[in-house]
Amino acid sequence: LIGPPGTMWNFDGTFDGTPVFLGCSDVDAHVPAARVHESAEVLRRMGAEVTERIYPGMGHLVNEDEIEFARELMSSVAGTPIDFRGDSQLPWSPPLPPAVPEVR
Repeated sequence: LIGPPGTMWNFDGTFDGTPVFLGCSDVDAHVPAARVHESAEVLRRMGAEVTERIYPGMGHLVNEDEIEFARELMSSVAGTPIDFRGDSQLPWSPPLPPAVPEVR
């Protein structure tokens, strides 16, 4: 959730069991882990099924674990496997550009 420290999060409505994934580093300079924990609690109060993962020492990045979890989550919601490289089995999925090769 976005806002200055001390913001009170009181929203109407419900997520009614909608799955939500929050991934972040414990040392992310842009997204403090405390805000991730706070956001997770707000979303849980609103009925979301929250998975929260804090990765030690990662910084402001996206890692393979997050990508794999998101892929599995989207596949379970869609009811069919999702391939982020454009080979989705969903008939309405537009083709995506090729995946960027991992730099090591």
